[in-house]
Amino acid sequence: MKIALVVPFDISGFLFCKALILDLIQRSDGQLVIIGDQFSDSSDFVDQIKDWGVPFERVKMTQHINPFRDIVYTYNLYKLFRKNNFDAVITICTKPNIYGAIAAKLAGIKSFLPSVFGRGTAYLEDNRFSRVMLKKMLDILYRNSFFLSTRVWFTNPNDVAYFVNKGYIKREKVILTKNYIDVEKYSPKILSSNKKTRLMDELGLLETDKVVISVGRMIYPKGVKEFVEASKILALDHPEIKFLLVGNEELTSPDAVPGEFLRESSKSANFQWLGFRDDVLDLYSISHLAVLASYYREGGYPRALTEPMAMGKAVIAADTPDCRGPVEDGKNGYLVQAKDSLDLADKISKILLDDKDISKFGDYSLVKARSEYDERVIVGDLTTEFFSHIASK
Repeated sequence: MKIALVVPFDISGFLFCKALILDLIQRSDGQLVIIGDQFSDSSDFVDQIKDWGVPFERVKMTQHINPFRDIVYTYNLYKLFRKNNFDAVITICTKPNIYGAIAAKLAGIKSFLPSVFGRGTAYLEDNRFSRVMLKKMLDILYRNSFFLSTRVWFTNPNDVAYFVNKGYIKREKVILTKNYIDVEKYSPKILSSNKKTRLMDELGLLETDKVVISVGRMIYPKGVKEFVEASKILALDHPEIKFLLVGNEELTSPDAVPGEFLRESSKSANFQWLGFRDDVLDLYSISHLAVLASYYREGGYPRALTEPMAMGKAVIAADTPDCRGPVEDGKNGYLVQAKDSLDLADKISKILLDDKDISKFGDYSLVKARSEYDERVIVGDLTTEFFSHIASK
């Protein structure tokens, strides 16, 4: 069986889809092709994907809506699908989902599985005309994608409820799982003591510091502003609490946090914006607490929480339906009010000023991550259900 897995970028395939890719290699008898754009000029992620024994076909894609380029993207997907005569196409994230459906239909592919890992900023409560029209357009495109699909994979029950209640998809088409992580890769034992010392020296951290980290896109709905403000609130009374913010500068999103604001904030002794890093696991290792103060339409179980949980870290999340899933309030961390910097600062200090809470919450996180988010279980169940449905057609 020839299978195409369409991802937005090579980094998406490498960081988030390894288990799925390895499973699909087996199910396709080695006839799997990964399709996506390159995240940067470097081919490092493409090379690492190829090292898993699977070819990578590049198709350029813009991150935000651009009608002309999106038509070109759809046509290029169609050409690849038709050329390779795939038996099944699986897509990851919004643009591959909505445009991959059209390309697969035109190419005569009968089995199509889109995946919805959150609805994104377009679905936030926002009455601006541009946002209202974008949401309406995405609704139409999603409805078409679901109509053309064999099944649809969701990781957020709130997304399922939204689209089912709108009449865009029948519930029997839904495959609902939690999001997954590699619990062996994200391990508390990942970092050697020597490497830990070097990394802390690089970042100017002391053994007595308490480190809180937030990883994500540099857009306002991810709670970036609140994280920065919390650092300012705690700077005077608790200078030993150090804030690390990790994520590439956003240059095209209308919700982007200005780079100048982040650079100016980094002048504070207790706050560092690190930009893009390829050593996020190491950064989690030297941290005591991970925060995601997001009011973004997340996928239900954000990796910015589940990854550090698998490494035995306490976590804090915004108390929103799409973000709070991994956090059991008072057991592995705390929930905070969205857009509330004071509440966030209070909960950060409450955990980091009590070594018992750091340890207790971290231990609970580790157990929860290993029992609920193991990719070997979730991916196996997903692909078994999808391919059993193909076989029964």
